[in-house]
Amino acid sequence: MVTSMNKQQHLLLKLSEECSEVIKEVHKILLFGLNNIGPNDSKTNLEKLQIELNHLFAAVEMLHEVGVPWRIDNKVVIQKKSQVKEFMKYAKIRGTLEEDI
Repeated sequence: MVTSMNKQQHLLLKLSEECSEVIKEVHKILLFGLNNIGPNDSKTNLEKLQIELNHLFAAVEMLHEVGVPWRIDNKVVIQKKSQVKEFMKYAKIRGTLEEDI
């Protein structure tokens, strides 16, 4: 038996699906490179990632439209960037991140 969902639940599921698609494209980039075009593709991995990121933002906007509030919080963004930079420093120390090219 299939369980019925309301719009918010459906869009949350869609958000999850789009996150998964972004992850898939990131994996392809890490495996084959940004500019690679797969044997059955007409777009580069970067182009496909850009499409999936737009799909993700569309899902976020649609959630907002059905009452799930969201906005960019610059303070949170700045904090996250700082945290990522700290972990990148640690990764360089551990030898798992190369110097900038």
